[in-house]
Amino acid sequence: MLVYPLPRVDLITRKEYVEKSREKVLKAYPELNDGRKVILYAPTFRRSDGGEADNEGFIKAFAAAVDEKTCRLVIRPHPIIRLSSDVEGATVIYDMESIELLGVGKQLLGHP
Repeated sequence: MLVYPLPRVDLITRKEYVEKSREKVLKAYPELNDGRKVILYAPTFRRSDGGEADNEGFIKAFAAAVDEKTCRLVIRPHPIIRLSSDVEGATVIYDMESIELLGVGKQLLGHP
């Protein structure tokens, strides 16, 4: 039996990769460095009977429940999903990979 590493997991175990990614993200999104705890929501793609609108409704309800005084919500939708509008109280990021965003988040949430 041959055991192979998972390249993406290996990346996030490298301190230099995490630090470089963090710097890249904060350069592009300096508002994420305002002292509030960053919660990263990076859902996987799931088909549902409600379609994309159903996912968007969940995202907006979730954003409304986050305490904006102490936390900042960052949403990285699945690459094939585009939200139809801005999400109040959240920073939605399309131009970076989820793995790059891990360095700024204190918590990571996926889709149940």
